Amino acid sequence: MMQITITTDLNPEAWGSECDEATAQKAAEIHAAMLGEYAKELWPDAEIEECAQRNHVVMEVTGVGDEIARSVARRLHHEAEATWDAALEGALTA
Repeated sequence: MMQITITTDLNPEAWGSECDEATAQKAAEIHAAMLGEYAKELWPDAEIEECAQRNHVVMEVTGVGDEIARSVARRLHHEAEATWDAALEGALTA
């Protein structure tokens, strides 16, 4: 079974000048949840874990071959870039 661990960044500097620690934490949590939902839609049988750590953005995929793992991680990184602004906006308006 495929396992996907999605780790988003808690570092306020990564989120921009308008972010303090609390806003960065909220943005990272929102972003992880968004990416988790995306992953569940594409790979409904996968085990998905979402977390946030300072200075880390990692999409770890295990339980499948290397080529599939790289492909899944690439798609998740692409989605992370595409949804970053929405996660920040959600944190700023929460």
